[in-house]
Amino acid sequence: NSPASSAGLVSFFDFLVGCNGRMLLGRSIDEEGNEIDEDDPDYDDVDFPALLRESVGIELDMLVWNIKSQTQRIVKLTPS
Repeated sequence: NSPASSAGLVSFFDFLVGCNGRMLLGRSIDEEGNEIDEDDPDYDDVDFPALLRESVGIELDMLVWNIKSQTQRIVKLTPS
């Protein structure tokens, strides 16, 4: 049992796409589904490795997209 499995993540089907309300991808999308340019002040991309280093011992809400079921969910993870 891996830490990811213990947290409820499914290998090959689950993808981490956000953390604490911020996207981990190269572009954010607004409420209407429009892409936000990275020069826009509302751009909300995250440096995920840096976030993990800064959050050791702090519970994070990870947005997970499952490609098999085409659903998203929140999984709580605590970097150590």
